[in-house]
Amino acid sequence: MKFLRGFLPIFVVSVILVSTVYRIVNQIVTLSKARVENRVLMSEILRLEAENKSLLRKIEEASSSASREARIRNDLGMGKEDDYWVIMPKDITFDDLYPKYNLGDVKPNWLEWVELFTR
Repeated sequence: MKFLRGFLPIFVVSVILVSTVYRIVNQIVTLSKARVENRVLMSEILRLEAENKSLLRKIEEASSSASREARIRNDLGMGKEDDYWVIMPKDITFDDLYPKYNLGDVKPNWLEWVELFTR
């Protein structure tokens, strides 16, 4: 009985102490995980805010009158009253519009210098 009287308080105190230490360690681990998750979420928030600003800028540009005019001209093929339209004949290609060069007749620069001094 004396053994039990001396052992019981020590056992109860040790159980309380171990339980307290376990809970403290568990809280520290949970806190460190929460800090890491908080950093990840903060970086995600910053990225989303930057993307949001970019999208708002695009919306503002798309709703401007200059953007509307450009879309009307480019996408719908419409113009203003003062615009002139050039209608190209169907049998002319863009290759016909560029000047033609005959590169076979051109001598290299060094050969022209040699011919200049050897004549």
